[in-house]
Amino acid sequence: MAFMLLLETLTPLDRAVFLLREAFDRDYAEIAPIVGKSEAACRQIVSRARTQLGRTERPADFVADVARTEPLVARFTEACRTGNLSELLALLTEDAVLYTDGGGKVKSRLKPIYSALYASRFLAGISPHVFQEAISRPAIVNGLPGMIQRRPNGVLTINAFAFDETGTRIKAIYIVSNPEKLTHVPSP
Repeated sequence: MAFMLLLETLTPLDRAVFLLREAFDRDYAEIAPIVGKSEAACRQIVSRARTQLGRTERPADFVADVARTEPLVARFTEACRTGNLSELLALLTEDAVLYTDGGGKVKSRLKPIYSALYASRFLAGISPHVFQEAISRPAIVNGLPGMIQRRPNGVLTINAFAFDETGTRIKAIYIVSNPEKLTHVPSP
C-alpha cells in the first residue's frame, strides 16, 4: 500500500513509464512507442520518477490529523455498513478515488473507481455482502487513518483513507483484502 501511495504522486504517464521500466524490465526502445514518447524522453521520465519516489517526506495532502479524522472514518464505516448512499456522498470529495486490491485471491475491482458518485454507488452496492456483519476497529495504516475489518466469511480487509486539505472529506480510499499482503495484521 505504501508503494501504491508513492506511485500516486506520479502522473499517469510517469507511472506507466516507470513501471514498464522498473517492474517489467522493458527497454526504452519498447516503452517509447507504447507511450508515444522518444527513448530520451522515457529515460528522463524514469530518472524524474526515481527522484520523486526517493523522497522520504510525504506530500502534504496525504497527512491527516487522526484525532480529527477518526470520527469521519467511523461515519464512513457506518454508512458502508448500512449502504447509506447520501451519507457516503457527503463524506467523499467530488473527485474521490476508490482503489481495491484483492490480489486475485479475493474478489475486487481491477481498476480504480473515480468520483464520489461512482465510489458511493459501488460501496452501497457491496454493503450487504461485505460490510453489514463485518467486525471492524480503527487503525493507523501506513500513517493514514484507517480500519481493519474481518468479514463473516473470514476475509480480512484493511482500509486506509486520504483526506482533503481541510481533513473533513475523504479523497481516496485504499482497500486491501489480498491475504498475502495481510499475514502480519491482527484480526479485529
